[in-house]
Amino acid sequence: MLNLTGDVHELVQRHSSVSQHVDFVKVPCTPTKPLPGLVFLSPKAMEELKSNARKDELLPGDELELFLFYAKHLYKQGACTISFPNFYKSAAALIAEATATSVGSLSPFYFQLGYELCNLLPETQWPVANLQNILKEAERIRRCYLVKRRHTIDDTFLMGLTHNEKKRLLHIQLKNSISLQCTHAW
Repeated sequence: MLNLTGDVHELVQRHSSVSQHVDFVKVPCTPTKPLPGLVFLSPKAMEELKSNARKDELLPGDELELFLFYAKHLYKQGACTISFPNFYKSAAALIAEATATSVGSLSPFYFQLGYELCNLLPETQWPVANLQNILKEAERIRRCYLVKRRHTIDDTFLMGLTHNEKKRLLHIQLKNSISLQCTHAW
């Protein structure tokens, strides 16, 4: 049985100083054993509790979406399994045209989440064979596209940028702006 008070306190302490944005992306999970007191994590289970159809515990097979940091915590304790979000099932399409896919609209942390899950889960649970390499190659292609075409990028591509790609573009634009200011000063 899990010590909820201790677990929550430990999680808050661990993530109060060092956390990444990707830690707060929700991922699909399934409990592997009964988890008392956590029924509030599943809207369906909560409805069943309100109608007295179940007691206050999550059951194996209940479908959840948990923040990555909490899902990893439960996963490492053997209390749940984690799955890739469904949008990674079409990751093979990134090979054909990495810049045509609006991965940022799927998740602002599409690449980071993919890397985290690839490092956490065995390859047999990946939705696409060789997913980590596909993500690396697609991210590289998108980065090159962003740098080379920073002045002529269309709005559709801009809307599909990930969080890091937006930061990179802003950095490039700011760097160019400062360079232009320095050039004009002379």
